[in-house]
Amino acid sequence: MDKLKSLLLKAGIIPLPAWLIITTVAGFLATDYDPIGSHVSVMTLQDGPAHLLANIAALLAGFALIALGIGIWAQSKRVISVGA
Repeated sequence: MDKLKSLLLKAGIIPLPAWLIITTVAGFLATDYDPIGSHVSVMTLQDGPAHLLANIAALLAGFALIALGIGIWAQSKRVISVGA
């Protein structure tokens, strides 16, 4: 169980590098995309690989942050209480 907690805590390392690398590749594949003046979500308005990669980057970062949250909660050894 401690190995699982450790793995979940290490998931916090994933979001930023994954987001930066995948969106950079997507930016090169997008047509008429300006990384200085546009958000990454602008790539999702186009069809093609840039749209797919932008969505994958967001999902991967989101799932990694959820895993980190579960790892922090498991490490704290707190129980979830319902009610007062």
